Amino acid sequence: MKRLRNGVAVVVAAGLLLVVGATIRPLFIDDPAPPEILSATEIGLMALLLAQLEASPPG
Repeated sequence: MKRLRNGVAVVVAAGLLLVVGATIRPLFIDDPAPPEILSATEIGLMALLLAQLEASPPG
């Protein structure tokens, strides 16, 4: 029983270290912003196409 409790304690401690490390990481590492996937024109075109699709009758 003591061995199981120690194993659970190690797993919980490892998980806690993982969460704390992921939380603190942005304070020390400055990641560049990802590139834009779609431009504003492409987003507008998709919105227009989706609006037309929603407005069209089924069938």
